[in-house]
Amino acid sequence: VLAGSMWEAAPVRVLEGRFFDWMQRLYTGGEPAPVVLVAIDAESLAVKGDWPWPRAVVAGMIEYLNDSDARLIGLYPLFAAREPNPGLEEIRNLRREIDGFPLDDVAYFDEILHRIEERSDGDRRLAMALDQAPRAVLPLRFSFSDQYPGKGPDSPEFAPLWRRNSLAWELNSHNWQTSLQMLANPLAGGREKIPAASGAVAPLSELMVRDSWLGHINRVPDPDGRIRFEHLMTRLGDRLYPSFALQMAAAWHDIPPMGWQLNEGEDGAAKILLGSGQIPVDRGFRLPISYGRSDGGFTRYSFSRVAQGRVPAENFHDQAVLIGVTAPEAASVYATPLGEKLSGVEIAAHTMVDLMSPQQLSRPGWTFYVELVFMLQLGIFLALVIPRVRPLPGLLLMTGFLALWFGLAAGLLVTNGFWLKTATPTLLVVAGLAMIHLRQLITGSPRDYEDLKLLGLSLQGQGMLDLALDKFRKCPVTDPSVRELLYNLGLDFERKRMFNKAEAVYAHILKGGKFRDTKQRLANLRSGDQTVVLGGGGAGRVAPAENSTRPTLGRYEIVREIGHGAMGIVYLGNDPTINRQVAIKTLQYETIDPNVLEDVKSRFFREAKAAGKLNHPNIVTIFDAGEEHDMAYFAMEYLDGTDLSAYCREDNLLPVARVLELAAQIADALDYAHVNEVVHRDVKPANIMLMANGSIKMTDFGIARLLLNTSHTQTGMLLGTPNYMSPEQVAGKKVDGRSDLFSLGIVMYELLTGSKPFQGDSIASLTYNITKGNHIPLDKAAPEKLPACCLEIVEKLLAKAPSRRFRSAGQTAKKMRQCLEEIG
Repeated sequence: VLAGSMWEAAPVRVLEGRFFDWMQRLYTGGEPAPVVLVAIDAESLAVKGDWPWPRAVVAGMIEYLNDSDARLIGLYPLFAAREPNPGLEEIRNLRREIDGFPLDDVAYFDEILHRIEERSDGDRRLAMALDQAPRAVLPLRFSFSDQYPGKGPDSPEFAPLWRRNSLAWELNSHNWQTSLQMLANPLAGGREKIPAASGAVAPLSELMVRDSWLGHINRVPDPDGRIRFEHLMTRLGDRLYPSFALQMAAAWHDIPPMGWQLNEGEDGAAKILLGSGQIPVDRGFRLPISYGRSDGGFTRYSFSRVAQGRVPAENFHDQAVLIGVTAPEAASVYATPLGEKLSGVEIAAHTMVDLMSPQQLSRPGWTFYVELVFMLQLGIFLALVIPRVRPLPGLLLMTGFLALWFGLAAGLLVTNGFWLKTATPTLLVVAGLAMIHLRQLITGSPRDYEDLKLLGLSLQGQGMLDLALDKFRKCPVTDPSVRELLYNLGLDFERKRMFNKAEAVYAHILKGGKFRDTKQRLANLRSGDQTVVLGGGGAGRVAPAENSTRPTLGRYEIVREIGHGAMGIVYLGNDPTINRQVAIKTLQYETIDPNVLEDVKSRFFREAKAAGKLNHPNIVTIFDAGEEHDMAYFAMEYLDGTDLSAYCREDNLLPVARVLELAAQIADALDYAHVNEVVHRDVKPANIMLMANGSIKMTDFGIARLLLNTSHTQTGMLLGTPNYMSPEQVAGKKVDGRSDLFSLGIVMYELLTGSKPFQGDSIASLTYNITKGNHIPLDKAAPEKLPACCLEIVEKLLAKAPSRRFRSAGQTAKKMRQCLEEIG
């Protein structure tokens, strides 16, 4: 335990971090700091659209803050490339073309174009706004791989600014050299190393005006993924670069970039001398971040509210203002000690509050020696005293020691911000007591096996198979009744596709002798012969086809695979309770980015719940939804039919009247869903089933929205099937039921002509045609003459502007049935 603590082994470090998370709730940290966060949050995105916005919008905010006499502005988003602006490029090309024309008014016309060019250049406006700010801090992102994008510190255009914002790695200070030597000595207070980067991405050169401050925005999580420390220094080459939060604090104190010192304090810990204050850090220049202050210790306003003038300008007077993206859908979020996920700019705000406060969380050099003495004391008592006393007094004695230590740690944390380790002493006490009483645990009094069996059966009935196995293992395996219980438990493990555990159960049964077909089942599981796959990849173990036990999902027995859906594999299942066939659609967790898994699961059950409320003859019925250990699923009505894709070929078109009849049913289903506030978002022939009785069933309501956060949809990709998307859907705008009507128009066009109205050689050309292009008129594309009312319906559905389409799907269905009556 001492070795793990001194060398900070990952398991000990994780455990210590979790204990510190709990203790940190006691630390409030004093008065709030003059820090204001202008958050580009979900409310702002709803008002101004998806991020990134035009840079002129950000520039406008900085101009407003300048007028409000903000003392300091930190721009957290990293703008490393020029803003794409085709219109601006065209204006510049036009100015070049008219240069030299022998006309008297060319100069006047060129001046007009010049003014338009200046107003259209978002980068220039943003640079001018930053130039007018009293102080501005810009972000810098380091790369830690061998290959990195962007320019390094030796680039001629950036070298002076980079050098001005960095500090030489080797200094002449004797104290600092001593600190560097102590990095490798665990007894000196830690083994943390300063992160070494291989390259960096800098802001756009035009933005780095008036000797801007630069600070890195990299986040380095602990082994358990939580952000507990701010790395105030990162090394690139032979120089040290400060973090964004540290540069903000320096700018607040009006200290030029790197105008402060690094030194070793009197207690042997490293210090950053910032003005008249000292920032205590460890050997890797890490500062523990305090998340426990009320409201974070800073003020937060929504970007949209500030832009609308709903926040008084005096609220920003003489404040350090941060501008950054906090909306989870537009920013990277990180796990924090208090359980919530925060964006990078929010963590920077917390760090700024710490740096600008008179007291920070820290581990002074003497804490290591206090902890070492206490650990040795615990070890002596565990080795010499506890074995000689009865268990209860020994337990009370060690609990008393720990209670005193926890009280001391809590007191120092609350009053001085000093962090003493509490997990390591606790681990030592628990491990020591466990080893002392190990013989009693092994050779204790005979157990009441009947109670264990009953408890195991109860746990098995509640689905807690691992706990049931633990109870059964404590019973003698030579007992036939115990082997019977274990055999049934093995079958349950097989049904749940926990094949490794089923193997372990069968192997344990055979230790007591032959039993039923246990040996054959074990051989089948190990060989994998004659198998059917359930799931892919990680669930990638297989269930023997010849077994009498079918795999299950919830209460449903899996019969066979019948296809692949938008989310994953689709199975034919059987509900044994009422002997009903169902289709089971699965969402396999292994295909999802772990960082968004919890959000996707939440969306899955929310969308399943919304779709489950839809009860309409033209919408597939959702019966149930559930979750297994490696996938989520929902059971739905099993459909006996074929989708409309088969009738979208020119050689297999349906009669016009039949198309109108089917389209009216589709519109009925969409109208019912829209009234119940559910938008399909992926209306296409493959999601419309034509049943044997001639009716329509629509499937996959809500699935398009669910796929937004899974690994199937990468950043920048379109959501849905591109050929059937509405212009507003292509543009990434918020959609309503009228988007589904546009998709319905495309489906009708394809059913009547055998071709799609909007096509393209690439996604770019396709999306352009959808948003800007004209389709071939329906009367020219159709192989036969179509009724005028039918042409009118399709053209109205395919209107680019939502306001020009039908008001609702119900109105669309009514119009289609009127057309049916007209054509007899």
